[in-house]
Amino acid sequence: NKNRPFTFDESCDKLIIAVIDESQKGLFIFPKDVLAKKNIIANKDKKGKMAMRIYPSWEYNLNQTAFKTQKWQLNYFIDLTGNVDKVLLKNLLN
Repeated sequence: NKNRPFTFDESCDKLIIAVIDESQKGLFIFPKDVLAKKNIIANKDKKGKMAMRIYPSWEYNLNQTAFKTQKWQLNYFIDLTGNVDKVLLKNLLN
């Protein structure tokens, strides 16, 4: 048993990550194509990553690298704390 990144072929179509941070809640819904483009899952050209950090919309005071990561991740984030963006949720689930 050797740890390794998921490959594109064995990955589901979407990776859904639930975040609960005290009173704040949200979902990241990442399509596997995006995870491959960001070199998170392995494909024939890239080895992928063993882990990833996620940054919900309520996280701030981030370093420059974390801020850049948060910027692209927020396109795939649904904040469940208040009014849910149902259009975005539907688009991410389709």
